[in-house]
Amino acid sequence: MSKLLQKTATRLGIFLLALLIGACQNDTSESMPGSQENGPPPAMPVTTAEVVAKTIELWETFTGRLESAERVELRPRVSGYLKDVAFTEGAFVNSGDLLFTIDDAPFKAEVRRLEAELNSARAQIALATRDVERASSLKQTNAISQEQLDNRNTQLIKARADADAIEAALENAKLNLSYTQVVAPISGRISNANITQGNYVTQGDTVLTSIVSIKEIHAYFDVDENTFIRLTERRLLKGDKQLGAVAQLQLAGASQFTHTGKIDFIDNQINPLTGTIRLRASFANTDDRLTPGMFARIRMQVGAPVEAILIDEQVISTDLSNKYVLRVGDQNMLEYQPVSLGVRQGHLRVINAGLNKGDQIVVKGLHMVRPGMPVVPEKIDMLSLRAPVDAQ
Repeated sequence: MSKLLQKTATRLGIFLLALLIGACQNDTSESMPGSQENGPPPAMPVTTAEVVAKTIELWETFTGRLESAERVELRPRVSGYLKDVAFTEGAFVNSGDLLFTIDDAPFKAEVRRLEAELNSARAQIALATRDVERASSLKQTNAISQEQLDNRNTQLIKARADADAIEAALENAKLNLSYTQVVAPISGRISNANITQGNYVTQGDTVLTSIVSIKEIHAYFDVDENTFIRLTERRLLKGDKQLGAVAQLQLAGASQFTHTGKIDFIDNQINPLTGTIRLRASFANTDDRLTPGMFARIRMQVGAPVEAILIDEQVISTDLSNKYVLRVGDQNMLEYQPVSLGVRQGHLRVINAGLNKGDQIVVKGLHMVRPGMPVVPEKIDMLSLRAPVDAQ
């Protein structure tokens, strides 16, 4: 009898324990947040903006270096000791300005020597002429032979030839004398004097200084093959030689393309190593702000005006190798929208594919939302995102 009571008590304890565990599980499930009875999460307010749709001109931007239209390394045309440096280093010089003076005493002496030789040669010509005239008279009476007359004529021809040679040497000596005055061959800004007074300079070897023109500046830059083909197909490089397209220049640190010029040179072949071709744009340097050697950005029009979709570049996100935005879809649900990027337009970026006119995208608080979430759009103007920064 006692064993039966013990078994009954054990079964009763197990039953009560099972009831207690079930009650605890029910309480836990009812108290868990996010259960089906609580419903979906509430819509989150986000800042959105409508994409910008407008007609734009298609430009491509390239990088390059500025070079002067003319550059001269000044070397002496005669050898000698430098007598004087007659310019201010770094100043602007005009074509024909005196820059250096080489000691001209040896050259003046050579000129005087050759002038004396020329006078002597001319005297010989006069004497030979008179001898020929006398011999001709004597030959008429057969007082001299024909051989003697021929010899007199030969002496006259030789005297004239000697005089011509001395005259040519004198002309060269005078030319060398003029070369002792080293003048500027072009107008431009001059560098420092590499050689100072008292030093010996060698003809055609010693570099005295350099001059670069600054009134016209060239910008060389490389264009990829696809862009070059697009330019030629659309006839944007005008003229028989495919020249004349408009180019604009922006200096390092500047925010605007402040100089306008034109393409005036296209290389004759594409570089097979880089797949690019070299172009040159010419710019007038009226304000003297352009200096050879400067880094610059050059842009040129690569297509006719088109209707385009633009968004602020800072609202574009990256997912591995893909670019995307969060677009507000039906019932204000956020959608993951991949986009294809085009050229820059200031702080805006052209969207080649992925967005259409009228689309709303998230522009602020991107880190707080994700695709598939319901949102409450708070609309602003896309162009106002950076207005305070631009104004500052």
